[in-house]
Amino acid sequence: MLPPGATIRVQYTLLNRGTASGSSLVRIRLGAGTTPSTSDILLSSKTSPVLAPGASQVFFFRAIRDAGAARVSVVVGMAPLVAVVLAIVLLDEP
Repeated sequence: MLPPGATIRVQYTLLNRGTASGSSLVRIRLGAGTTPSTSDILLSSKTSPVLAPGASQVFFFRAIRDAGAARVSVVVGMAPLVAVVLAIVLLDEP
């Protein structure tokens, strides 16, 4: 049990396995303090190819069904712009 006011840490780790398929492992851990420890609790562990392609296809086809192909193509076409803005804002890219 952690004392009141103790620091907790949620750690998100993406491990690139280096395979040809681009498989990566995503782990989410919960721990106390500010540094990673072997005693941290593993909350979730998934391979990313299982998560992203399936979910994106479901959202894409539902968007076409609900909004129409013309509107969805505008949103899909904006993906590179959104990626650049996120890279500048979140990753401090030049």
